[in-house]
Amino acid sequence: MSNGNRFSRFLGVGLALGMGLAGLAFIASVTLDSRRGGDPRMAMISISGAMGLFWLIFRGPVGKALAGMLEGDRQGDAVMQGNLESRLAYLEQHGLTSGEVEAAFGRIAELEDRLDFTERLLAQVQNEPMKEVGRGS
Repeated sequence: MSNGNRFSRFLGVGLALGMGLAGLAFIASVTLDSRRGGDPRMAMISISGAMGLFWLIFRGPVGKALAGMLEGDRQGDAVMQGNLESRLAYLEQHGLTSGEVEAAFGRIAELEDRLDFTERLLAQVQNEPMKEVGRGS
């Protein structure tokens, strides 16, 4: 599993847990407000709404992803592996070796550097005031 995939999973779990904790904090604040003399119907409406929202979130794609992750679902890894195999097959079909691909990336990086240099030169020329060319004496 790549680092980006791990980070994405960590971020997803963190966001889901954060939403859950924020919802619980909201419920607690509404409940405390109703105990201090607020409208008790508002507390019941808020708690019912929050429970419905939690149910929708955790029964939807977020909940399914969390359940799959907790169960050790490796379907995503299998898809990534299949994608990698298809890419390698494509490269082999076109007769490209990994060395040639790396060389192409090197040439692309060199072209990017040249383009940056050219853009800086053009910007420099455009910022200089036009000099009048004197006519002969």
